[in-house]
Order: sequence, then C-alpha cells, then structure tokens
Amino acid sequence: MKVIRIDGSIFFGAANHVAVGLDYIVKQNPEKAHILIVGSGINFIDVAGCQMLSQEAHRLRMNGRQLYVCSLKSEVLNVIERGGCRKSIGEENIFQGKVDAIRNLVPRLDPERCRICRVRIFNECAQMPGAKPEPGPATR
Repeated sequence: MKVIRIDGSIFFGAANHVAVGLDYIVKQNPEKAHILIVGSGINFIDVAGCQMLSQEAHRLRMNGRQLYVCSLKSEVLNVIERGGCRKSIGEENIFQGKVDAIRNLVPRLDPERCRICRVRIFNECAQMPGAKPEPGPATR
C-alpha cells in the first residue's frame, strides 16, 4: 500500500498534474496495489478535480489496483457527492480519517505480500500472516 498526502486544491488547472503524479507513483511502485490519498490538505475541489479522481479510480481498478481517499474536508466531500464521484470512487473506498482507513485497508492487503514483509508499519499488521519483524536496537 502506498499512502500519499495531497496539499492543495484539485481544480481544472491542477487535475492533470495530480493524474500524472498518480501515474508516476504507480509506475515507480508496480508492486503497490492500493493507493490511499490523505486529503486533509485539499481545501477545494471542482468538477474537473472530482472527475479526475473518478477516472483515476476507474483506471486503477481496471489494472488490478484500488484508490482510496480519507480525511476529506466536508466541502470537498460535498462536491464529490454532488458531482456523482462518490459512487464511482466507491463508497467503501472513502474513509473519514486515516486511522479508519488503515484499520479497514490492511485486511484487504495481499496476505502473501504480508507474509514476507518485515516492516509491519501499522498496528493492524500484527494481525496479518507472516514473518515477525526483525528485532531493532530497542528490542535486543
């Protein structure tokens, strides 16, 4: 899973830049099937931005990936709702906050990848199958 944060508005003039950025992330991280956008820094979104998120969610889904968003301001959520993009992004892919998102997303991760992962960044990772993290300096 790749977690990114967007700080700034997603409007007609920035929508392509965000789409190109998401495409770059996918190309640089081909093993990442899940992309979570933390949207607490998004102050404004217009219809073009909403449509771009919808299109990116669809594009990622068609390539076996999934786009999620969390921590959106109520004004941004309202535009996404009015623009019909909430349904196309997926009601189940929009979370109130980052903690809620992680709690719901970690169980959706590929258990085979979790099995070989030694990082175990999130508390929820302890419930996933696999190797225990290597002891660090604090645990030796």
